[in-house]
Amino acid sequence: MKSVFAVLAAEHPEKLAQAITAKFPDDSLELDRGQWLVSSDGTSQHVCERIGIIEKNAEGVIRKGSVGSALVVSVSGYYGVKSSNLWEWIRAHWETA
Repeated sequence: MKSVFAVLAAEHPEKLAQAITAKFPDDSLELDRGQWLVSSDGTSQHVCERIGIIEKNAEGVIRKGSVGSALVVSVSGYYGVKSSNLWEWIRAHWETA
């Protein structure tokens, strides 16, 4: 089952954008520079790994990945004022989650 995640860059928003659009081409929406919504199976950690925010070495030790620091948060509700394309994207991805 898919969930919606907010992904917020702490550094290198351009690297984050490249990684997200490569890994989630049909399941991502850029809100602003360094601010994204992503629809994915799994957990926040899984999204971090897939994007490249974190990497595991052969021993399973987690370290900072090539994309740079960022925060990934699972979204459980939403409300606010923004353009209609945002609400349409959330509705489409929320309903398929």
